[in-house]
Amino acid sequence: MTSNQNKPVNSSNNPELEKIKSSILQRGLNLARSLESSQRLEEVELTIKTDDDFDRNDPQAWVELGDKYYESDEFQLALQHYSEAIRLGSTDSSAYLTLGLIYLENLGEDNLAVDNFTKSIELDPDPHMAYYYRGLAYQGLENHEAARDDFTKLISLQPGWEYYLHRGISNQALGDFENTIDDYTTTISLNSNSYKAYENRAEIYIDNGELSAAIKDLNRAIRINKTSEKSYYLRGLANLEIENFEGAIEDFNQAIKLESQLEEILAYYKGKAYEGLDDFELAIQHYTYALENEFNVENALSCRGDLYADSEQYDLAIADFTKLLEINPENSLTYFSRAYVYKNKGDYESAINDFSRGLEANIDLSIDIRNCIYSARGLSFQLIGNYKKSIHDFSIYIKNNDGECFIYLNRGIAYGCIENFQNSISDLNKALELDHDGEFKDTIYYFRGLAYQGLNDLNSSIQDFSKSLEFNPNDSNTYLARGNSFMCLKNIKAAISDYSNAIAFDDKCSEAYFQRGNLYLDLGRLEDGLYDYSQAISIDPNYSLAYCNRGLTYQRLGNFENALSDYDQATKLNPELREAYLNRSEVREILGDTQGSQEDAGMAMKLMNS
Repeated sequence: MTSNQNKPVNSSNNPELEKIKSSILQRGLNLARSLESSQRLEEVELTIKTDDDFDRNDPQAWVELGDKYYESDEFQLALQHYSEAIRLGSTDSSAYLTLGLIYLENLGEDNLAVDNFTKSIELDPDPHMAYYYRGLAYQGLENHEAARDDFTKLISLQPGWEYYLHRGISNQALGDFENTIDDYTTTISLNSNSYKAYENRAEIYIDNGELSAAIKDLNRAIRINKTSEKSYYLRGLANLEIENFEGAIEDFNQAIKLESQLEEILAYYKGKAYEGLDDFELAIQHYTYALENEFNVENALSCRGDLYADSEQYDLAIADFTKLLEINPENSLTYFSRAYVYKNKGDYESAINDFSRGLEANIDLSIDIRNCIYSARGLSFQLIGNYKKSIHDFSIYIKNNDGECFIYLNRGIAYGCIENFQNSISDLNKALELDHDGEFKDTIYYFRGLAYQGLNDLNSSIQDFSKSLEFNPNDSNTYLARGNSFMCLKNIKAAISDYSNAIAFDDKCSEAYFQRGNLYLDLGRLEDGLYDYSQAISIDPNYSLAYCNRGLTYQRLGNFENALSDYDQATKLNPELREAYLNRSEVREILGDTQGSQEDAGMAMKLMNS
């Protein structure tokens, strides 16, 4: 570096500068000592001693020798000579500037660099280079406000595209995005080949959701410099956002090709792209790779958990969401995700627990999210038979949003399950009114038919069951329910027809076999009844009433041994089935077992009085 002839600074009039000078000198000498090569320094000392023209007390001589070593890339020796010059009282700003560069570029000592650049600025009437490098040092220290001030000062002294670029970097770090965009745009106007300006401006555009502008900038950056992995990485992110998943994968792969260490960092994003392409296996592989390398752990666990849930790998999904909650126990959305998995798995108690914990963890959830949770928890309560709590959750939903057919339908079902049939019918009427596209009409009519049945309004129930069958003519349960109403009205022919249809559409409908068997028994068609009861038992071996009524059929057919066996099985399955004891009492009497007959009669009387 060439020396500058400056007027000496009277340090006694500026104690702060003297303090800085002393600090720089001491730290510089200490660092020089830690870095020195003893052999090389001995050679230097020998040269100085034998050089008659070298004045050891002249600070400028030490500066000029330091310059030579610096220009020869012998930075440790340069550092030692500049430090000696400063010790001797040098006021040459270039010595401080070059010392700062050594600390900044060669030793990574940004704090020491800042101190030296500051001293250089104080001594140099044209300190623009010191401002520039001090700005860079401040950026290295993440003191972006100070860096921005230096680059702003530089721009006022000598505008240059590099200064706008670096001020933009500091503005970006400070979140001042409007001025950041202005700085990068000015950079580009002064130097259209500044790929960094395009690259950095694109990053802001991505954050602001201006994806087409971001991609345009990144295309330009890549045309200028095809070796910047950041451009490909950012364009991959933008492509991911616009759902150009193949383009995103291609960009991420190119970024990894340029910088192999990005493979771990980009694994999560590649997983998102593969998920967008419905290649769930590769998506899971990449999420797993991200987790193994501990990058984007929370996002990777959440996404992998969702994919496991979607593919019905419920235990793996629960494991991922559980790990996520270990990392962040207050994440209510993770509780909800795990709750839905428990619900789909059929573990409704655990689902209810997670829904409740999620609601407790976050009281600031939006109304829409809260409604989804109350709906899901209400359904879970309903599925475990806790209808009152189910009604409570559905009622909160309705208070928040009065226009959901599905919620009125389910609350109506819950009211019916606790035999509050009037409220059930009221809710189902509202559901019918809200079901504009007819999606739930068959279900609404079916459950309203059951409510009318509960009120013994059998004709209305038949009308609703018939209406339900218009929308869903193959539903076994509706035929069974309408058959029950016909049976109660003594329309035996219609009832048998409906039970037969129920069986035709579901040959595993044990209730339809049982009820049709009852009608056949009443009609004296004992063999037909025997067949239906046997079918019901084969479908449900624990059907105590079917055993009891088949026993009665055997009894009427005179097959007392089979009758006795069926009554025994009925009382074994249901010790409180009074009819089985009465019937068995009769058979035992016929078979001469008077004591056994009396015991059964006594048990039947006891059950009637209990």
